[in-house]
Amino acid sequence: MNLISKGMTRSKTIVWQVVAVAGFISSGVLQAQAQAPAQAEKDWPQDTVVVAQGDVKVTLGDVDAWMQEVTADKRLGFVQSPERIESMLTQLLIMKQLNKEAKASGVDKQPLVSAHARMAAERVIARYQLDAYAATVKTPDLSVLAHERYQADKEKYRAPDIADFTHVLISAEKRGEDQAVALINKLHQRLVKHPADFNKVAKASSDDPSAAGNGGTARDVKLSELVPEFAQALRELKVGEVSSPIKTQYGWHVIRLDKIVRGAMPGYEEVKPAIIAAIEAEFRENTIRAYSDNLRQRELQPNVPVLERLAYRYGYVERPDPATLLKKDAAPAAAEPAVTAPAAAATAEPPAAH
Repeated sequence: MNLISKGMTRSKTIVWQVVAVAGFISSGVLQAQAQAPAQAEKDWPQDTVVVAQGDVKVTLGDVDAWMQEVTADKRLGFVQSPERIESMLTQLLIMKQLNKEAKASGVDKQPLVSAHARMAAERVIARYQLDAYAATVKTPDLSVLAHERYQADKEKYRAPDIADFTHVLISAEKRGEDQAVALINKLHQRLVKHPADFNKVAKASSDDPSAAGNGGTARDVKLSELVPEFAQALRELKVGEVSSPIKTQYGWHVIRLDKIVRGAMPGYEEVKPAIIAAIEAEFRENTIRAYSDNLRQRELQPNVPVLERLAYRYGYVERPDPATLLKKDAAPAAAEPAVTAPAAAATAEPPAAH
């Protein structure tokens, strides 16, 4: 049976009306008029009804809770989408109707259901507590530390070097290591003598799929985006110079540097905000982790007998030790006691916590 068939036409009409107005406002036509009431909408009570179906209602509180699962930067787009609002309200109405039926039938009183619901509530509250703690974290003045980081590793903040180069790749995976080494050395000897042959050689021999079209030439490439061995080889070359064979994770390369523009080194004041932001993020993360670790490290009081036999609760069946069976087979005259699970596993009440 469709639980939301009755009254859905009305809810769809409401949804489309709301979204049409929201879209009209966002287009700028009513932007000025919308700015003044913005705070008023934020102050609406959480029990304000958004949509009703039969005797169940979705309130602003329900919508607010749902929107916590949507990242803050996407919420406006979410509520301006008719499809998303309709889907949200439909799911909330179904959930509320199922909850109502569960309460009427007593399903909500079943021990496992109650425990699962309690765990879900605890998980949500725990997340909010972590957020609340994070909001109390105050970062100290990080200017001195930021300057120290800049001085210790200025190269980290240099703009990336940008290069044009031409290369030939010989894949050891495709050809085998010995054959790849032999071929790259042969091509290297030729290209050192005749650097102008690079494009021709790349098209004929390179295992780089793009070489057939570009002749092995790449332009305006940030060295920071290349594998380290390849980037370092380019930095050590002079324009027009051909490298020795270079091994990377892709195979063997011979490279000709065609052009390079060294990245500019920014002054401290240029990068200070970014450095401070990075240190602040580290500080906050470490502080919040320390808070969680402090809770985690509090003294445990385990109920050892329960933990030792927990597997029995979820289907473990004790089986005989094969070595014991072999001993029994070797002594047929001896009586063979039946192998059964310990009585405690089947009948005992859970041991009391100590």
